[in-house]
Amino acid sequence: MHYLRWKRHGDANYEVVDFHGLCKTREYKIWENMKERCYDKNNNAYKNYGGRGITVCDSWRNSFSEFIKDMGFCYDSNMQIDRINNNGMYEKNNCRWTTITQNSRNRRGIKLSMEKAREIRKKYAEGERVNKIAREYNVGHSVIGDVIRNKIWKEGAV
Repeated sequence: MHYLRWKRHGDANYEVVDFHGLCKTREYKIWENMKERCYDKNNNAYKNYGGRGITVCDSWRNSFSEFIKDMGFCYDSNMQIDRINNNGMYEKNNCRWTTITQNSRNRRGIKLSMEKAREIRKKYAEGERVNKIAREYNVGHSVIGDVIRNKIWKEGAV
């Protein structure tokens, strides 16, 4: 019972019960998963979140209502929660609802940006070789090919 209460409401010693009737909403599942990534050592994603010191602010950890008050409901089923600063905690000033594309670009391992993709396309158009561009940007030549063919980092994509 202790684990289930913690999983659902945060700290088991937290005395206020949060009756909101939103347990089956997508936002509630996102809120639960956010806490599990940060605090459940058995969660597969723990090493990338809680294991790196990423936490959830106390008001969100203990109250789904506070989370919704700060974040609001996401208006699209394709939206995800995103931390603006990947090394920062889940809190009001560091989180936003974003598209899957935008969220995937805000990862620790990403080496390119839209500006760099534009530079790559320009260099290629000016006759620079793909392998040289790949070495310069420290990515594989297949990534450069995908940028040039607009498979990734498409102009106008959010």
